[in-house]
Amino acid sequence: MPNFQKLVNLLKKTGDKAIILDETGQPGYIVMSVNDYEDLILGKSGVSGLTESELLDKINRDIAIWKDNQELRELSVDQYNFAKDLGDFGGEEYLSNFTEEKH
Repeated sequence: MPNFQKLVNLLKKTGDKAIILDETGQPGYIVMSVNDYEDLILGKSGVSGLTESELLDKINRDIAIWKDNQELRELSVDQYNFAKDLGDFGGEEYLSNFTEEKH
């Protein structure tokens, strides 16, 4: 639960949304503020009430998300999983799992 609270705090600070993956790695849920959800349900435009600065921030966030998605599409599933694993493991202990023992 502490990790979820950390995620919620980050979303509050940034105003972003998060996608929670299910056990198969597919998108399962989206975490967003109640206000964002109400705007989505009521069909309110995401840009009509924004100031120039807020609009630029939204555009920059959208571009960053698009770039991240493009980078993920360029990686194969194996490369993506490997890259993710490197963040959790490292060093010689991890690498020893892939070396052949000689007797």
